[in-house]
Amino acid sequence: MNARIATLSLSFCGALSALPATASELSYTFLDIGAATVDTSLEGVRTPAPSQTVSVGLTDGDGLTVAGSLAIGRRFYIAGANETAVIAVDAFVESPLATALLGGNFDRVASRAAVGYVQPIGANFDLVLELAYDAVEYDFGSFAGESFDVDEGGAALGVGLRWNPKAALEVFAMAHTSETVDVDLTSGTFDTGTRATAGLRWYFFEDLGLGFDVRSGDVDSVNVSLRFSFGDLRAGY
Repeated sequence: MNARIATLSLSFCGALSALPATASELSYTFLDIGAATVDTSLEGVRTPAPSQTVSVGLTDGDGLTVAGSLAIGRRFYIAGANETAVIAVDAFVESPLATALLGGNFDRVASRAAVGYVQPIGANFDLVLELAYDAVEYDFGSFAGESFDVDEGGAALGVGLRWNPKAALEVFAMAHTSETVDVDLTSGTFDTGTRATAGLRWYFFEDLGLGFDVRSGDVDSVNVSLRFSFGDLRAGY
């Protein structure tokens, strides 16, 4: 998977470099701080002892997000992000002697480090390619001696758009194909999947914007964030 992602990235960058180098003035140096509501229907089953099973079902929760980017010249940037969430979980413990329905919370932590390439399509329209490393951790603890904990990392490829249709308004969308999107709680493994993000951001000051976005994947979320942008959204704004 890593080799395929790297090969696809290089091929895509080569194709993009043939496009017209129209100047773009969207900022790629910023800091985002936000809050999220999350929702998921993931399930899993473990057998910690003979004739005993523990089944879990995940529901909803809340989290915090931090992300940042640093422009490197006019075409590249480096970025990082961290998302933490506390999500409710219901557990059903069954054995020949008794059954029990339990509830609790678990922690989900997702982080990313990425290198991005920017292809300007117009003065206020960018096509973005990211090559990233994603890490995701599910920390459940234990209900009856079992462990649903999962902690893995893997390569990811993202393709997105940033559009500034009018002063102070930005519309954005990105799709990430990652080795850590689809988690199987029963086997404790991840599989490759696609996560999508779409939203908008309103800059009520030159360097401060309010963002709203929706993200889909094994865990869906609705996010509200503040962006501190180190550089005007557009020259002359």
